Amino acid sequence: MDKDNLKKRIIRVAITSVIVFSIANVVASFGVSGNDNNENDAVMSQSFVLDVKDKNADNNAAKPSVITMGNLAQSPTQRPTESWESVAKKREEPTAAVTATVKPSAKATKKAAATLKETEKVAKAVTAKPTKEATTKPAKEAGTQPTKAAKKQEEDASKTQAVSTDKASEKPKKDKKDDYSDVIVAKSDKVNDNYFDDALFIGDSRVEGFKLSSGLSTGFFATKTGASITDLSRDEIIRYHGRSYTIYEYLRENKFAKIYIKTGINELGWAYPKVFIDKYREFIEHIKDLQPDAVIYVESIIHVTKSLNDSSDVFKNSKIDKQNERIMKMVRETGVNYIDLNEIFTDSDGALAEDAANDGVHMNTSYLKKWLDYLKCHVVA
Repeated sequence: MDKDNLKKRIIRVAITSVIVFSIANVVASFGVSGNDNNENDAVMSQSFVLDVKDKNADNNAAKPSVITMGNLAQSPTQRPTESWESVAKKREEPTAAVTATVKPSAKATKKAAATLKETEKVAKAVTAKPTKEATTKPAKEAGTQPTKAAKKQEEDASKTQAVSTDKASEKPKKDKKDDYSDVIVAKSDKVNDNYFDDALFIGDSRVEGFKLSSGLSTGFFATKTGASITDLSRDEIIRYHGRSYTIYEYLRENKFAKIYIKTGINELGWAYPKVFIDKYREFIEHIKDLQPDAVIYVESIIHVTKSLNDSSDVFKNSKIDKQNERIMKMVRETGVNYIDLNEIFTDSDGALAEDAANDGVHMNTSYLKKWLDYLKCHVVA
């Protein structure tokens, strides 16, 4: 063989060796690709063995191909010192699993240390001293005297539970409608007409009818047909000694032991019932200031007949009932007395009897006499 051919052969062998080692480097890099990229430098400095199974051969008959690599920094032309067969015989494992011996990286070591620290922390928590809440009950069951704070807490809990039990066992109470028995004048011994000698009757056309047809021959009257609470408080409706007076002016000059007030039927058409009650309250308070020693009676609004109730949009007994309830509340607040005339004038339909008033409002003589008789039997001692 001449020198040129030998030289060419040596060059081919060298090139082949370089290609083999290049391929080996690529295979090695894939073998450690499961490790963290930051650990590549540490892994490349170690020696390892990769078993590669021939994919095309039968599992039992396959002969493992083993690549043994030294330090990657060695000369690329250096060949393995052992054959493929001798290396395969030294393997004891029957399978061709890929193995690698790698020194743990710094990151893996740090992670293992953190895991160990967390394990120690959990173990410490499990074996830690029980809390006060956890030890209170066992201590009590074992016969240990509980602390004052724990005892007080237990007593408070028992009281709370007892209260809750009592409330749960209570039957729900129905709202009881206020009967205003504390302000309604109860039945009393009957008085005669002389009782009204020093009495003043204030009101609308119904009170005028009472003055004219009840049979009462004594007393004083301040009335006006169609009067509202506004008219009663400002109009000159009293003629006395040749001149006209408002009720307030008249009360400044004349003293009375009893004062009867009745209004409200003409105010049923007002848009705001509260306005009527407010004005009524002011009227009573003013009279109380002018006549501090007088016994003041506020009489209820008498119902209208059923026929008028059914035909009118204003004169409704349901409205009268609500207004009377407001009046009773106001009477309680002002400290005066309430006379419930509907006790004798209301029939089973909750209305004024049909034979009591031809127009449904103004009562005839027989019923006006009943009115007077009722007042005589309902007086404040």
